[in-house]
Amino acid sequence: MAIFIPKDKKIKDIVEYIKKGEDIIVTDNNGKPLGVLENSKAIRYLYRPDTKIEKVVNRIKSLKTNNIIDIVEKLINSNSRVTFVRENGKIKIVNIYDILKEILNDKDILKKMNLNEIINEAYTIYEDENIKKAIGIMKEKGISRLIVLDKNNKVSGIISLTDILKYMLIDNNNNIRTPNEKDFDIKVKSIMSNKLIFANIDDNIEKIINLMIENKVFSLPILYNGNLIGIITAKDILISYLQHKKEKEYNLVVHGIPLDEIDINYIKKMYEKFYKKYRNVLGENIRLSLHIKKINEDKINKKIYYQIKAKLIHNHGKFSIDDHGYDLYSTIKDIFSILENEAEKIKHKNESRYILENMFKNDIIYYL
Repeated sequence: MAIFIPKDKKIKDIVEYIKKGEDIIVTDNNGKPLGVLENSKAIRYLYRPDTKIEKVVNRIKSLKTNNIIDIVEKLINSNSRVTFVRENGKIKIVNIYDILKEILNDKDILKKMNLNEIINEAYTIYEDENIKKAIGIMKEKGISRLIVLDKNNKVSGIISLTDILKYMLIDNNNNIRTPNEKDFDIKVKSIMSNKLIFANIDDNIEKIINLMIENKVFSLPILYNGNLIGIITAKDILISYLQHKKEKEYNLVVHGIPLDEIDINYIKKMYEKFYKKYRNVLGENIRLSLHIKKINEDKINKKIYYQIKAKLIHNHGKFSIDDHGYDLYSTIKDIFSILENEAEKIKHKNESRYILENMFKNDIIYYL
């Protein structure tokens, strides 16, 4: 559920809604939507309670079409779960669950979508470990949620960075508080969500989407015989839908932080070069998604630390990689270099032979 708040309100004025997990629709003085302040972002500004929400809102321009492809693309590119559509002179709020319902009607595309392609690696923590360790794992991996395991390695819950920050920064009376050292020693099981909704690896995409809609959850752990094997998010489903619906047009999807046209064109050229080089190895339908995230910013030295996660799906399977660095272009270049290495391993099916070839760089290998 979204709450409408005027732009001149401050973070300290909306603590109650932040604690409830509401996404904030920020409006101008006439009640017209300007953009979205997502709960996860609002929480980070509890340290600066006098910040006006208009300063941190994710401004979203209304779409002039109800076309599902345009809306899906907008949700992915804006890194938001809510967008706006202008309809009959009025602005309509569309959230990610509305679009998932629309996707359910596209039976032909649902048949093409494969859970094994979409599923991602899930990172875990034990329920008796403390939240200091949980924060460390999230920071290292560039993620915002962990699956919680009991002592028998069975899934017992899920914990997000939002859960941790709400616990540490908001008291029981909805007042902003200052964390202390003891807060970091609290066990994960004390604040995790144990009302866990999950799917099984043999479930189809239609069932998974229905679970997300019915329970209003953004991510689902995937189990096999009760054991965790991965995780899937609503955004993963949107990306897969887009790539199947418009195969050639959306074989490359870039999301995360906003990029300008020069950055996007650089990535497109890198992808086109990779595609031409390896389409005979990986097949004609090479689908690549890049999630680019800003991890840290050194304002003194004017440096930004980026993390890029890449998932490449091809005719023979998929592989996922990540890299990080202070320069966006060199990090992108490194990502494509790693992708080329993975493609070369497939090209040279005998990996040990490939390693030897690279070691010797001459024809001696053929005499062994």
